[in-house]
Amino acid sequence: MPNLTPVFSQVTPTIPAGKDIKAALDFYEQKLGFTATYKADDFSMVILKRGAVEIILANSDDPHTASETSLRIQLSGVDALYRSRALARESYAASAAVDEAPYGFSRRLSVSAGCI
Repeated sequence: MPNLTPVFSQVTPTIPAGKDIKAALDFYEQKLGFTATYKADDFSMVILKRGAVEIILANSDDPHTASETSLRIQLSGVDALYRSRALARESYAASAAVDEAPYGFSRRLSVSAGCI
């Protein structure tokens, strides 16, 4: 008898890219090391992937949607990512920190909302 229990295997969030989806695409590719696997001809949507993480950038500059959007990507080596991508020298706000949360300690890379 087949197993009828549903198994969730992946979530692919859609993130508003702001007024300039090409700048957002550059940020994810050049600074975070993602690769575009799909680009709509009119750049209304871009699908990006790095490892097992996949996200969709949508060409939307709705301020309400952007202010309510949050994304958490778990990874190892956040310090190396921070150093290798030279995020500290960029003009946008980026920082790495250790947080204590109810579920334990986590290493965090924060980037201001205007960058995503």
